Amino acid sequence: RSFGRRPAFADCADLGQCVCCGQKYAGQLCSRCHHRHALCDWRGNYGDAFANYAPAAGSDEATVRSGLGCSFAGLTGNLPMYGEVTLPNGLVPGVENRFDIRMLRAVARVDVEKELDADSRSFRIASVAVYRPNDRIQIAPNRLASADTPQVTEPSVPPGAGKSPVPVGVAAAEADPSAVGGIYVPEAAGETDAAAQLSDVTCIVVGGYYDGASELSYYRIDFNPGVEGHPFGQVLRNHKYVFRIKKVTGTGWSDAASAAENRATSIVAQVE
Repeated sequence: RSFGRRPAFADCADLGQCVCCGQKYAGQLCSRCHHRHALCDWRGNYGDAFANYAPAAGSDEATVRSGLGCSFAGLTGNLPMYGEVTLPNGLVPGVENRFDIRMLRAVARVDVEKELDADSRSFRIASVAVYRPNDRIQIAPNRLASADTPQVTEPSVPPGAGKSPVPVGVAAAEADPSAVGGIYVPEAAGETDAAAQLSDVTCIVVGGYYDGASELSYYRIDFNPGVEGHPFGQVLRNHKYVFRIKKVTGTGWSDAASAAENRATSIVAQVE
């Protein structure tokens, strides 16, 4: 499931920066290098992407894409975005060249919903956290399906990215919410190794109260929708992952870290 995409570009004055040469531009394509293939606009939300990396004229596209990464320590807004336009004939000289560019969010969103089956015991959601998210975001994906309908089918994880030791999450805003969401996380690669699936992949941990208990229990749920093209642990940009809790069968772990380090138990959830 993908987010809606905004063709916002003309309103991004003074916020654009060419990935080819680093030239800033005001609502128009870079006039320094007349770059013909990829153009990025992040609406000012690229964080520290240019603090440690300065694209040089003549850099190949793959190097530029993988080099433009920003730090991640949790996001609540100002999401990094990317878009590109192809110019087969270059720019028209002597006039202002303006284009609509469809933008792609560089992060995924996580929502948790409660839709218990009739035979489930009661459960109140108290918190949702994402454990082991990558600590860097690659702004430009390695490849897009097309510039006209931007979407990705594989993650782009920047070189040097590691797993953050600090989880990101939100607490429930009410006593017994039907949903808790709006958590944004970087892309992550899928994992086939059984040991790594347990200890290394990005996962979510739901805290809540099982069957009227007064003490919190914690439950792990994995990014594992069971759909072709979406392997265990994979997280894709511009996707909205909905974890729908269908049944809770017992008390969970007493602390969130233990839940994140062990196999999911005592909870049944659908992942979309």
